[in-house]
Amino acid sequence: MGLTFVSLSFKGATQDEMVSAISSHLPDHSCWVSPQTNGWVTVLDYVCDNGGESEYVETASILARSCHRPGIVFRMLFSDFLFYWLVNEQGEFVDRSYVEDIDHATLKEMQGLAGSPKRLAAYAKPGVRGADIRKVLWKRKISRYDNFCLLADLLGIDQAIATLSFTEIERNSSQWHQQHVRSWESFVRIQATSSTKPMDRTQIESRDFATSITMANPATALIAQPLEMNWLAGPPCRLKMEKCTGGMKLTCACDDQQAIDWVQNQSHLLEDLGYNCCCLMNGMMVYSCNFTMGVCKYDKTDNGACVTCTSGDPNCCEMIQANCDCLACLIQSGCTCYVMVNNTPTC
Repeated sequence: MGLTFVSLSFKGATQDEMVSAISSHLPDHSCWVSPQTNGWVTVLDYVCDNGGESEYVETASILARSCHRPGIVFRMLFSDFLFYWLVNEQGEFVDRSYVEDIDHATLKEMQGLAGSPKRLAAYAKPGVRGADIRKVLWKRKISRYDNFCLLADLLGIDQAIATLSFTEIERNSSQWHQQHVRSWESFVRIQATSSTKPMDRTQIESRDFATSITMANPATALIAQPLEMNWLAGPPCRLKMEKCTGGMKLTCACDDQQAIDWVQNQSHLLEDLGYNCCCLMNGMMVYSCNFTMGVCKYDKTDNGACVTCTSGDPNCCEMIQANCDCLACLIQSGCTCYVMVNNTPTC
């Protein structure tokens, strides 16, 4: 499903300063705080991980004002959308690249150039200009993760740290990141001292990004998928496509129990309705298919669900397996794939 994270990075702050600020001013936040790397300290926050724009800006503003350090919030969704929010050392909101109305987004906004990204150059490495910032955001890549890595390099932010999230660390599923993050043992974990109940991430992403996924390129979306689609954002999962006798098998695996239950319940409720898939690159639909030519059978697995689509007709079987090959290739190349039942995403 692609990479999703929220991270807050502060220029010139020390780890001790940040830990003290969180403990004093954000007692209801559980966080991981990185050591200072290249002059930056990164905070991975539970409330932000499960919140929206207001939580990002409020948290960054409080910490920036407390430490007198400027901060940048980075948000990536499914590797397709990259946004930032910038606050100065007084904690004042300065700029953002977040696009509220994707339906009427300009070309520059679609390329990740909303707001005034040249402002980021003031916090970058010596010699980096605003034009350099715009260039790496504009550069055509399969995944916005690649653009973020180029941007992080200009800023001096450790990309292996900034692409982590509180949720992923707590699930202990960031093994690749842990192998590449220096001095992992020097991270500090802060436990919230008061209880809060943040909104579920699925609700947030459905509210903030549901429209953006289908309407990132309205013309393409209408051509590739003429039916109106119910874009409730499902949880990130691992998808596996493989051929089988008579057709193909699609396996959806999740890391946490809440996501597993959601996928299984959605699939069960919509069982016996039509299955279809679509793939996105940079928020634009590049491939869409359905499996009306076969019989689809749903089964639960220990960590998600499995759908087998088969047909006794050789020609239909060939079409199903051709879709399988195409989907597997697109996922391997970095596209984000959505599996839907009756045009409702399940994972």
